Amino acid sequence: MQFSNNFLKFISLISLTAVMGACVVFQTQNAWTAEQKKREVDSCVASANASLKANGKTAEASKVNSYCSCIIDEVEAKYSYEEANREASKIIAEMESSGAINACLESAGLN
Repeated sequence: MQFSNNFLKFISLISLTAVMGACVVFQTQNAWTAEQKKREVDSCVASANASLKANGKTAEASKVNSYCSCIIDEVEAKYSYEEANREASKIIAEMESSGAINACLESAGLN
């Protein structure tokens, strides 16, 4: 299914906002635990699917999971878990301007 770039951008921003804003647990270590990463990917997938459904759209589960994994990998590579939760708005803007969101959409086959 072909989605418009504006729709995908909307979904990606909503998903990332939900992922980054949903968790309030802070840690002082830089590395994310497997549980933290899984929780954030699962949160992103749920948010993306809810947003798609609300807009009358669907996407293959594997593509949504791939997209969310890509987004979280990008965030994890640059930020500690604590920073990611504290700086969600900044991270969203940075990922959008750098093209990381579009790159994840493309690599997941959602573009």
